[in-house]
Amino acid sequence: LREAAAAERLLAGEADYTLVRPPSFDYRVAAPSPVEYRTLPTSARYYLSMNLRRAPLTDQRVRHAIAAAVDRDAIVKGPLHGLGVPATGWYTPDVEWAYNPNTRVPEYDERAARRLLDAAGTVPGVEGRRFELTLVVLDAPPARDIAHVIQQQLARVGIGVAVERYSVAEWPKR
Repeated sequence: LREAAAAERLLAGEADYTLVRPPSFDYRVAAPSPVEYRTLPTSARYYLSMNLRRAPLTDQRVRHAIAAAVDRDAIVKGPLHGLGVPATGWYTPDVEWAYNPNTRVPEYDERAARRLLDAAGTVPGVEGRRFELTLVVLDAPPARDIAHVIQQQLARVGIGVAVERYSVAEWPKR
C-alpha cells in the first residue's frame, strides 16, 4: 500500500514529511528516532453499515444487539492504537452545526445483546451460532483489523461473521 511505502521511506530517511494516518504507521518511531511524530485531530471515522433489507437485520432488536455487542473502546485501544474516541453519531465535533454532544454511545453489554437476540427469536444452533453475517471491508489497516475485532466480539453473542476483504483495486468494483 502507498501508506506503508510512505512510512518506510520516512523511517529510512528518504522522505522529510508524510501524512500517513496513524493506525497504519509503523510505531517504531516511538523508540528513540530522528523522526518527529505528531498526531492531530481529524474527522475521520469508521462505521458499521447494515443492510436493513436482509433478515435478520430487518429486526431492530438484532441491530440493537449488534450495537451492544461491539466494544468500541476495544477497537480504539486495539486496531486504532489508542488514537481516537468512540463516535456518538455520524458527525464529529468539528462539524459544529450538526454535532449533537448529548448523543451517547450504545453501552457495551454482551448480556443485553444476548437478551435482545433471544427476544428477536434467534436461537443458538450449531456451535452456539444464531446466524451468520457477511462483513465486507477494505483489505488494509485498520479496516481489516477492526473487522477481525468485530468478528470476535459478535461471535461471543452467537453471531457468526464471514469477513470478505477486498484490495484497493477491487474495492470500487465490489
